[in-house]
Amino acid sequence: ILTEGHNEIPWKAVHYLTGEVVYGGRVTDLWDRRCLLSILDIFYNPAVLQDGYSFSEDKVYQTITDNVTLWECRDYISSLPDTDTPQIFGMHPDADRAFLTSQAQLFTDTIVSMQPRISAEYETVRGDSIRDEMVVHLATSILSKLPVTVEGRMEQDKSAAISDKATTVSS
Repeated sequence: ILTEGHNEIPWKAVHYLTGEVVYGGRVTDLWDRRCLLSILDIFYNPAVLQDGYSFSEDKVYQTITDNVTLWECRDYISSLPDTDTPQIFGMHPDADRAFLTSQAQLFTDTIVSMQPRISAEYETVRGDSIRDEMVVHLATSILSKLPVTVEGRMEQDKSAAISDKATTVSS
């Protein structure tokens, strides 16, 4: 009903519906909104319908023609890279490097923050302990403070039953 008498795609309406209505409520930062609308400009335009249109300069991401078989379409999709390059989103190739650098820094910071800290108090009590012993000692201390769970009771019941059988057999 809405498309009767209309032969053209309403690009502005599609752009508005996607950018402002669908994602508009989720994108709260002004710069993120601007980025989203710029990316939509790449994908929502009449040139997309032309044969041979490429979404990126490296010609990896291209439109699929109407006369392609299902198998050719599957082959094209499987030939796409596992990770998207920044060019597909209209970004500079160094954007990927900056992202990976920040992720590596975050990963390293997380690993460093998880390393055990040796306090002077602990060193004086334990003497020349190594980190593995410290971890085992802390884990044992934590386990001794936890209540016995159902699984723990079942294990205790099994070991008690085995010791009762051993006592009965030896008597």
